[in-house]
Amino acid sequence: FFFNDTATTEIYTEQIVGSVRCVQETGIKQMISANDQKIVYLSPFSRPQKGKPTVSSIVLGGRRRLHYVFEDKTEMTEEYDLKTHELLVRKWKKPSTFKETAWEFEIGEPPQKAAKEDEVLIVSTQNPIFVRKDAEGIFQFRIRNLTYPADVYEVNVDEEKQLIIVSTKNKKYFKRIEVPDIKRLEIPLEPKKLDWAYKNNTLVISYPKPDQVLKHEEYLEEEFEKLNKKKPKEGDIESITCLLYTSDAADDLLCVDLGGRRIIKKK
Repeated sequence: FFFNDTATTEIYTEQIVGSVRCVQETGIKQMISANDQKIVYLSPFSRPQKGKPTVSSIVLGGRRRLHYVFEDKTEMTEEYDLKTHELLVRKWKKPSTFKETAWEFEIGEPPQKAAKEDEVLIVSTQNPIFVRKDAEGIFQFRIRNLTYPADVYEVNVDEEKQLIIVSTKNKKYFKRIEVPDIKRLEIPLEPKKLDWAYKNNTLVISYPKPDQVLKHEEYLEEEFEKLNKKKPKEGDIESITCLLYTSDAADDLLCVDLGGRRIIKKK
């Protein structure tokens, strides 16, 4: 968890409710006790309803692979570059009582399957391919194999549904893009922050990461650097604490806020 002194927090409005201050800070609600406390920054993918997860970490193929299993049996795997700590893959698997469900990739893309000799139908490599691969400080979405001229594309924000909308003036292509990190933090998408470019048959859409995400990434890098000092080797299973917040409000806390922060009372 990432601690921040409340004394440095810039407060815009506040309302006293009993012994708790409900603070509005740059559009993010907080609950701060009248007593001295500290703020803990949460992971941008925290969702209390999933419950507290069990976490395992293993070093494979030059990557640090974190595997989370939540109380509702939802699974999440993240893969970080062992040296740069760049997040390469984040994928989810929903629980099922009937059959094995496929991984859903939030970041990165599934490995390409080699075509079998006896296969009659194979997926065309000319179809548009959507993938998210973030860059420093920004969420970034790429759509490859788009062959129309640059002036045909339109990229906007649907403020009501909180989606990025990609369309073409010739009505040949349309796609809705969700930004899960923004949705989980309950922060509205701002159209003026959206940026995009088209080059080499690829549409690149960018949106700046909010402070909560950036601070969490800083925290993870610090923790991974500590692990790297132990000089991990291929196949090592690492002892690692939970790097995301998922517990609910019934854990002796005064309150919990879903805007990316957790408030802990000092004993």
